[in-house]
Amino acid sequence: MTISYQCDVRNASVISFCRILFRWKGSIWKAVVFELTIWSLLYASVSVFYRSNWFLNAKQKRGFAEVAHLIRRHMNLFPITFILGFYVSAVAKRWVDMIRNMGYVDNLALLIGNYIRGEDEYARLMRRAMVRWVCLSQVLVYRDINIGVRKRFPTLESIVKAGLIA
Repeated sequence: MTISYQCDVRNASVISFCRILFRWKGSIWKAVVFELTIWSLLYASVSVFYRSNWFLNAKQKRGFAEVAHLIRRHMNLFPITFILGFYVSAVAKRWVDMIRNMGYVDNLALLIGNYIRGEDEYARLMRRAMVRWVCLSQVLVYRDINIGVRKRFPTLESIVKAGLIA
């Protein structure tokens, strides 16, 4: 779903930034609230587990602290920013490949119009049929990845009613 932020963005101020940041519909918070809650609960439980005297005695707390210091000391051996760069590069490449492989109507329609010439009825119907088939293939792909297209074309009968399948 597309959320319009134009009214809030036109005034570049701290208040408009906070208004956009804390808007629920289409916000970053909505996307990460589950993971943030799980992480916060796990962090709080480990903190309570470590700080209370009910679960760990002094010797166990010292052992836990030594493990934590050992991990902190050896974290510099793993270049996390370098590994994260590879991960982001792989994800971005995957998205770019996915968008390139989808195909779009515009370029193919221009090629069809360029290579199938003629002003007669047969050439016009041929161009229309080919572009309609390309639109049909695009609708069939978008039905699987877009909720709006799925609502517009829920069944094959709705595609027939729209005139994409003759």
